Amino acid sequence: MKTVSTFGLLFAIALALSGCSGGSSSFSSTTVAPMQPTEVMPHTVVFLGDSVTAGFGYCGTEGGANSGNISCSPNQSFSNNWILGTNSLKACQPVNAPAPLNDRCSNNNDKGAPWNAQPWKAGSGAPSVAYSYQLAKMQNPQGAASIVNWAMTGSTPAQWDPVTGGVFGTRLAGIHNATVVFTLGANPLLSDFLKITGFGVYSIANGVCANTAVLNGKAASLDDSSNGILNCLNTQWNAIQQSEHLTNIYATLLGNHNQVLVLGYPQGCPWSFGNWQSTANPLGPSYGKACSSQSLPSVANTSQQITQFDQAVTVGTTINNRLSQLVASAQTQADQSWFPQQHLGGNIQFVLPDQTSFMTHQAWNARSWFFKNDTWVHPNALGQHALAISVSTAMCQDFHHWCGAAMTW
Repeated sequence: MKTVSTFGLLFAIALALSGCSGGSSSFSSTTVAPMQPTEVMPHTVVFLGDSVTAGFGYCGTEGGANSGNISCSPNQSFSNNWILGTNSLKACQPVNAPAPLNDRCSNNNDKGAPWNAQPWKAGSGAPSVAYSYQLAKMQNPQGAASIVNWAMTGSTPAQWDPVTGGVFGTRLAGIHNATVVFTLGANPLLSDFLKITGFGVYSIANGVCANTAVLNGKAASLDDSSNGILNCLNTQWNAIQQSEHLTNIYATLLGNHNQVLVLGYPQGCPWSFGNWQSTANPLGPSYGKACSSQSLPSVANTSQQITQFDQAVTVGTTINNRLSQLVASAQTQADQSWFPQQHLGGNIQFVLPDQTSFMTHQAWNARSWFFKNDTWVHPNALGQHALAISVSTAMCQDFHHWCGAAMTW
């Protein structure tokens, strides 16, 4: 079983989700999942995907019911503790698909079935941390879109793929004539690079690519050579057919006449990236050294110093570049082969968060944009706000919604 724990997706703790993949060939118009009854109507924005969009780290409306050892109220974060007490990291880990998932300590959690929740409404106890809900609050009430958040912490593209029978595929296939915003694609790949040893005794996380970061006292090079940090990433991406699953998702949403905004991932570096500083601090998961402080000579050129941060940035940038390229390919295929008479290519766009700002607000900085209590892998409330700004800006530029200070849909 592969341990799944990623920045923006899962977290490093025992019994994390295993990577889920399904067989799939490249999308063709004959393999679109059967249309489901219309679940979403115009003037609705559906947010879906993984833990970045779910707002993992901050509780939702369910509270502690049915979650076990969790008692946090909406928008309260879970504690800086590995396993002890209420609201610990272990208590907050989601259960494994295809069992009935429970988002637990995610801002959109509603008894593990966020699609059953009513559209967001302002009021006491309303979730307000996840970027979807921050956007909901920023809207002009007189011209607002209806906001729902169906994201599921730990989920993968394979699980959202309606063509290959993903566990959430029927939900996705039922979205018609709406606007869809999501983060998908980093899970489970970034977890492959995470390594945590429990206080020097037992393995908490040991990703298949983690031990490729530091090789015999030297840092892996920043490329896809045999001793490069990207070699394992590319192998795993292909092995789980990540491109095929994402393409199926894009094509299905376009075929159901949705506007689609694919959000890239903010660049971060958990201290647990690679095998640089893998021993967990018993004081809590937030305790680690700045990734920029961990430096070794390059395995390819000993006169060159490479840091843990350099490697994490290289992996994160490569994943975002792959997502951007897949969206560009979907735009072309939609117009040329999938739906040539409907000209739907412009209905899917990619937006990258403000990486320069995220780079200057890492978890070890005083004003961090990353939630610290799960080893620095998810955006905190400030980081979620930055994502909201990226989405609203792209929504105006690409689809002419949420423009201006009033943010009218």
